[in-house]
Amino acid sequence: MAVGTIGFTEQSLWRYDFAEGAMLRLTTEGHVEQPIWTPDGRAITFGLSMTGPYNLFSIPADGSGPPTRLSTASGMQFAGAWTPDGKQLVMVESAKLMLFQGVGDARPTPLSDNTKFVERMPDLSPDGRWLAYVSNETGRSEVFVRAFPGSGNKRQVSTEGGVEPAWSRDGKKLVYPVPNRPPNADKARFFEVDVAESGDGLTLTRPRLVVEAYFDGATLARSWDMTADAQRFLIVKESYSSAVTGPHEINFVQGWLEELGRRVGSSR
Repeated sequence: MAVGTIGFTEQSLWRYDFAEGAMLRLTTEGHVEQPIWTPDGRAITFGLSMTGPYNLFSIPADGSGPPTRLSTASGMQFAGAWTPDGKQLVMVESAKLMLFQGVGDARPTPLSDNTKFVERMPDLSPDGRWLAYVSNETGRSEVFVRAFPGSGNKRQVSTEGGVEPAWSRDGKKLVYPVPNRPPNADKARFFEVDVAESGDGLTLTRPRLVVEAYFDGATLARSWDMTADAQRFLIVKESYSSAVTGPHEINFVQGWLEELGRRVGSSR
């Protein structure tokens, strides 16, 4: 798991090994935002700022080399999701969804003609055909899904607000949190939606509540994830210290399918 840590003078990238229970620090300078894995699992792509705006960088996941710059831009750039073949990167630049296809001086291209609304937190389906993301075009943050790489067959997924969407590994579910309001703002309700292809479009079920759990949230990056079997949530809980030694807590929400069954059964 790739984890970002926030300190008083730095914002570093670490890799957590579940088998060994150990942390490996990958960056030692600059401020890191939104780390994501490449499809082959060999590298981590992330936004990095030394003194100016965040640009895209990559680093070997085993720590065998330093960060390599992928882009140079005056706007803020953040990684979103690689296509399955690892050749294209959906990213966010200046609050717009973009497609990055090169390195160095290559310029990303807009994924839509949107100039009015904030778009962020993109995630591609495992087959690379559908793009989930967050937009405020309704007046609040909601989760949408549309065909990729085009902009057709757009559907609103969430109904009560939503952020940080994630696809299950089999592409059959979308899961997203809805942050609670005060006085319970440190938690969120996690919803899931069944997704099935129908002709050229998608069939979506109504959102179902999965679980309520700790949620600190993020403005740019997804602060949670699912395990490959979709049986556990991984939620990073922030803890502040004068010395950055790695994340203090990584919380697992286990057995959420059983919890869903219990909730559905009790509501009948």
